[in-house]
Amino acid sequence: AFAERRVKKRYLALLAGPPLDPPEGCINLPLRNMIAGRSDMLDAVTNYRALNFTPSAVPGEGLTTVSFWPLTGRTHQIRRHAARGLGLPILGESRYSTGEDELSEDMSKG
Repeated sequence: AFAERRVKKRYLALLAGPPLDPPEGCINLPLRNMIAGRSDMLDAVTNYRALNFTPSAVPGEGLTTVSFWPLTGRTHQIRRHAARGLGLPILGESRYSTGEDELSEDMSKG
């Protein structure tokens, strides 16, 4: 059902940093296959919408509640797209929090 896009999944996440600009959109960013021994890039598409921004004491910073709905089902897709596609990792996420991992290596190889 997911492959035929009949399943609609939505996820909520908190992102720490400045408000999202634009506040909604589509992240179309290929991701490396996470299966051991594979290095091919897979299409990955995630729609998002900022629902709320709560400013912090630091000017221009705060927490944004974001609704994500993936159109493809890749491993860690939402975490990877938040960190790389939006430049803001999901609050509490450590694996992709820097926005740098295997994608940076693959993209530099061409």
